[in-house]
Amino acid sequence: QSPVWTPAGLKLAKDMWDEVSAAKNYETQPYPWDGMNALTYGIRLSELVTVTAQSGIGKTSVIKEIEHALLRSVATAGIGVLHLEEPNGDTLLGLMSITANKPLHLPDVRAEVTDDELRKYYDETCNTDRIVIWDHFGSNEIDQVLNTVRHMAALGCKYVFLDHLSIVVSDQSGDERKQLDEISTKLKTICMELNIAVICVIHQNRQGEIRGTAGVEQLSNMVIKLHRDKEDSDEWRRNVTKLVVQKNRFCGRTGPACYLWYDGDTGLLNELTKDQIERYESGEGGE
Repeated sequence: QSPVWTPAGLKLAKDMWDEVSAAKNYETQPYPWDGMNALTYGIRLSELVTVTAQSGIGKTSVIKEIEHALLRSVATAGIGVLHLEEPNGDTLLGLMSITANKPLHLPDVRAEVTDDELRKYYDETCNTDRIVIWDHFGSNEIDQVLNTVRHMAALGCKYVFLDHLSIVVSDQSGDERKQLDEISTKLKTICMELNIAVICVIHQNRQGEIRGTAGVEQLSNMVIKLHRDKEDSDEWRRNVTKLVVQKNRFCGRTGPACYLWYDGDTGLLNELTKDQIERYESGEGGE
C-alpha cells in the first residue's frame, strides 16, 4: 500500500509512536530550596522564568542565591548576569558573600575580613570564565539587551539572569506596555532557539500585578511571586519572604512553595521548616 501523502509540516499521529514513547530528557538544575523544587521540578533549559515583587522585597537576594547555587551544581555551563540596578563589583561581592557566609558589603563586616580572605572568596566564587557580566552602564536599549543575551549564550552561558525588565523599558521612550511585550516575546524566542534558561525580574504595581502588561506573565513558563511584610512589628516575620508559584506551565503545580528567612548575621536566605511555616502563617513571631 502506498504511503498516505501529507502536506509539508503535517504528520499523522499514528506514525508518531517513537516520539511519544521516547523519554523526555529535560536539562534541569535544582533551585537552592526544597520547596521550590517540589513544585517546579527545578530550572529547565529553554524556559522563561519571571520573578516578580514590589520594590524592596529582596528579589535581587533571591536571584543571587539561585545564581550561586547554579555555579555550585552545574559543572560546566556558565551564567550570564545582567543586574541593572547595581555596580558589577557589588554583584560579584554578593555572590562572594554567599561563599563567605557573611555580608561582605557591610562596612563593619568588611573591616574584619583581610585582603587575603577576600581574595580567597573571590577565587572560590568568581575567578572563573563561567560568570559573564554585562558592563551595562550607558545604554539599556532593548535590542542591545537581547544581543547581550545572545553573546552570553555564545560564551557558554546556559542560565541568564536579567534584573530587571522594568528598568530596561523605563529607559526607552514610547509605550511601556508594548515594549514589555516586545522584550518578553523576544526573550522567550531566544530561550527556545538557543536552549537556555532566562530568569528575569519585573516589578509589581501597588495592586500586586506585574507592572505595565499581562504579556510577560502569559509568555513565561514559570511566574514566581515574592511577598514580604516590611512593616511587621516582629523582626523575624519582617525578614521572612514567601515565594509563591503563580504560573507553572511544566506541571501545573502552583501555590506557596517556600518561605525564606533572611539571616542578618550571615546574609543568607534560610528555608523555613514546616513547623516554622505554620508558626508564621498563624501570625506568631520569632522565638
